[in-house]
Amino acid sequence: MQHGDPFEGFRLYGLLSATFSNDHSENEIGADTYSAWLDRPFEGSNLASYRTYGSFTQAESRNTSWLARLQANYGFTLKEKHRFNAIAGTEVRYNKASSLGSKMYGYDPLTGQHVTPFILDLPVMVR
Repeated sequence: MQHGDPFEGFRLYGLLSATFSNDHSENEIGADTYSAWLDRPFEGSNLASYRTYGSFTQAESRNTSWLARLQANYGFTLKEKHRFNAIAGTEVRYNKASSLGSKMYGYDPLTGQHVTPFILDLPVMVR
């Protein structure tokens, strides 16, 4: 360290970054497809039923994040024998994520309407 400049050996580093992402997806399964026949949660284990219905799935997600970092380094040497270093810093992060999904059974692509099949499973009373 030379006399006169107290900031020699001082370094300041900073970083700022941000990320934004939005995703929207849609998937339509026609009523007369093999996929519709496999995707019949209202039929239970009834493999004899050939009732199929189309479905429409929507998914949406949004993510926002940012990062800020600041670091200071200071180092000097005394008499070319002794080295001293000091480091101080801070980092702040933020992340927000949200998502939404829906699946509509009985979807009609012509009207955009859907009717979810209703299954009433009542216990049978025996007298």
